Amino acid sequence: MAGRFSHAENEISARDLRVSFSPAVQDALRSIAVAARRSQHFDQEIYEIVKAWSGEAPITVHDVMIALPAIAGEVARHLSATHDKAMKDAWDELCSRIPENGFTVSQSRRKGR
Repeated sequence: MAGRFSHAENEISARDLRVSFSPAVQDALRSIAVAARRSQHFDQEIYEIVKAWSGEAPITVHDVMIALPAIAGEVARHLSATHDKAMKDAWDELCSRIPENGFTVSQSRRKGR
């Protein structure tokens, strides 16, 4: 059995789909970054992702599927260690904003097409 999913002609790779977050989601991500900035309980690499996503960094569906669970884990770790109200409020805001038209997905233009 192959280690990859089959790729039918009409399938689109998650790396070819761009995600754009709404200003409200970017604000919530910015608040998470502020709360995590000097935390000993928040991974620096994940912090950099949150910070980048709060701006205009290019993001793919693949990026979101990989990083969002890691961000949730770091937020939980930070909250468990610190009980930081600002982080809790920022996470709650993010969780409420994403489902409310908090993002769009578009197909990236590939070279040669």
